Amino acid sequence: MNEIGQGESHLIRPEPGWTNWSLQSEHVHGISRSVLLQEGKPADWVARRVQTALRGAILVSDNPEFDAYWLSMLFNVIWDKTEIEIVDFQSLVGQAIRGLFVLIRAGADSAEWRRQAGLLFDEGLVLAATIIEAESRRQRIKHRALQDAEYLWRCWRAVQRAVDQRLLNRSTMSFRE
Repeated sequence: MNEIGQGESHLIRPEPGWTNWSLQSEHVHGISRSVLLQEGKPADWVARRVQTALRGAILVSDNPEFDAYWLSMLFNVIWDKTEIEIVDFQSLVGQAIRGLFVLIRAGADSAEWRRQAGLLFDEGLVLAATIIEAESRRQRIKHRALQDAEYLWRCWRAVQRAVDQRLLNRSTMSFRE
């Protein structure tokens, strides 16, 4: 998914040495190894496509270590040692909430305003958790990369909108006691 919510998805034909696709993987993803072999695109083609799509981008993931492992496997097919920056989704949400706190607190020179900013920070954390929980209940196809990316993108956009709304609502508050 890019910043405007566009994404793409490709099944990858396993390379001969890739033996990690287990019965558990088949169950989680709803895709058999035979389907991957028949319908998957060549791994080198997918690796180049990913390389192009992620050039200059930051990858956001709910499991950065896992995604880094699979990207490494994919890029090894084309002998590319490119390292993609992968940011943990929860850290990103935390940064957005902290950024909101810092912006609001920057204008604070009173004890009451600092107290209100602290309450807003707590409210932001609760809000982010609520948004993520609500999105997780939406009906999704089995664990698939594009659907997972869409889920994270929707959560992120909802957090951004909520932060923006909180800023607008608070902008009319007085910065003086």
